[in-house]
Amino acid sequence: MKGRIRWKLLGGYLMVVLLCTGIIGLYLVSTLKGLFIDQVTQHLFSQANLLLTYLPDLSDQPSLDELAQVLKHQLQTRVTLLNPEGTVLGDSDEASSLMENHLLRPEIQQALREGKGAAIRFSATVQQNLLYVALPVKKPDGALAGFLRLALPLVEIEHNLQEIRHKVVLGALLALVVAVALGISLARSLESKILSIIAFTQQIARGELGNRMRATSQDELGTLIQNLNLMAEKLGEELKAVSDEKQEKEAILKSMTDGVLVIDRQGKIILSNPVVEKLFGLDATTIKGRPFLDVLKSSTFQSLVQEVQEKKSKVSSEIQILSPRRTDLSVEAVPVKSGQGGMEGTVLVFHDVTRLKRLEEMRVDFVANVSHELRTPLTAIKGFVETLLDGALEDKEHAIRFLKIISHHSDRLSRLLDDLLTLSNIELGKIKIERGPVHLDQAVHSVLSMLQQKALDKGITLRFEGSEGLPPVLADRDRLVQILVNLVDNGIKYTERGGKVSIEARVKRGRPGQMEISVKDTGIGIPESALPRLGERFYRVDKARSRAEGGTGLGLAIVKHLVEVHQGSMLIESQVGQGTTVSLTLPLA
Repeated sequence: MKGRIRWKLLGGYLMVVLLCTGIIGLYLVSTLKGLFIDQVTQHLFSQANLLLTYLPDLSDQPSLDELAQVLKHQLQTRVTLLNPEGTVLGDSDEASSLMENHLLRPEIQQALREGKGAAIRFSATVQQNLLYVALPVKKPDGALAGFLRLALPLVEIEHNLQEIRHKVVLGALLALVVAVALGISLARSLESKILSIIAFTQQIARGELGNRMRATSQDELGTLIQNLNLMAEKLGEELKAVSDEKQEKEAILKSMTDGVLVIDRQGKIILSNPVVEKLFGLDATTIKGRPFLDVLKSSTFQSLVQEVQEKKSKVSSEIQILSPRRTDLSVEAVPVKSGQGGMEGTVLVFHDVTRLKRLEEMRVDFVANVSHELRTPLTAIKGFVETLLDGALEDKEHAIRFLKIISHHSDRLSRLLDDLLTLSNIELGKIKIERGPVHLDQAVHSVLSMLQQKALDKGITLRFEGSEGLPPVLADRDRLVQILVNLVDNGIKYTERGGKVSIEARVKRGRPGQMEISVKDTGIGIPESALPRLGERFYRVDKARSRAEGGTGLGLAIVKHLVEVHQGSMLIESQVGQGTTVSLTLPLA
């Protein structure tokens, strides 16, 4: 590139210089030749006019060769004398008797017409080009006496012109050398500026807009450089605005809780946000430009997009996907229209309603469970009250038994209402938690003492298996006792006679700031399928046995919430027929 620019510029420049130098040289040589010839012609005319005053009467002279030779010796020019008829009377270079009539020679004819004549032509006599001048010779009375002709070889003129040509050529060569030097300098300077402009435009093409060129001249190139700098500045501002807008859009997309997927008219993905990638288990680096059906792999989405394209308006639907996990989605498809109203693409907005649906299901289950839990004891109470009112009061034995049943169901209603109130207060943050250092062995002994008799009645062994010197945990002592009472009581309820319920405690390995408390039993165990639902309100693995034991189905839910309030966690592990272990993690004081 560099060589081509330089030599193109220099070549064109040199061609112009050579052409101009050649034209000027030819013009100078031609002009100088004409000047020399005019000067010599005038000189010969002057000599001829001077000779006219000394010439004898030509009409009385038979031969003037000797006179012509004398005059040539003096004037250093060829001298020819003619009579009026053109006969040569004398010639300095040739015998006149041998020469032909010269009346028709151009210079003689011009002298007859104009009083003097001049011509340049080849002389057959002397075999070379000569410059001839001729003047008429007059008698005293004005009559024509003959002609005087002087001739000078052009060899001398040509010699002088050749010297001039050499000087002109030498001058042209010197001028050419200077022009070449100037041309190279100008070509380098121009090339340097052009290459700088090329490098600057390449930087702009690469997005490097921070540099600027310095305009060193006020010519067209300087103006071009200024315009390029202005263009780079404007382009930088535009790109920054576009980049800021893009970042704002990306920030909005990333911060959205809903998934967004944009597809073009051909159904290819052009934009997505992290929520969509998480919902469908996608990799953002591989989905762009791919057909959305290859990515989402659902005919339901295809139908939704087709409906949007047909209606050219918003369409909503609820769709359930099974991969990478079962998720319920509320999908809104909105058309992207061009300025002329045509379809440019479709925006799909995905809202994960799995939790909402789960909450709705839980709400329905909760209402149904509460209704059932309330209806059962109320039905029993109402039935026995009606029985008593119908005359059973007279039968004291049956009346006392019915009253005990009524009391039992009243207690059950009271426990249910207490548990509901406790759970509600925990969720609403109304329950008061006063956390402080609690020695676990003391809290465990309180729990065991409260439940010891119940365990003995069923023939179940209660045991605390904690190492000595355990550090205190950071907890509300009363709530911690409530947690452990619920867990140990459950263990007693679902452990057969002769079984064992134990409480274990140790500082958690790898996490020195955490205490792990485990309540283990050797009871009937829990099916693996039921483990994820433990802790839900009113959920029971064995509903009949739970009610027979007087449970409300809210105990584990209360435990779970109380543990979370203490910034802890709960894990339940169980095998059917082997027993259950509930592990709590609480922070140390």
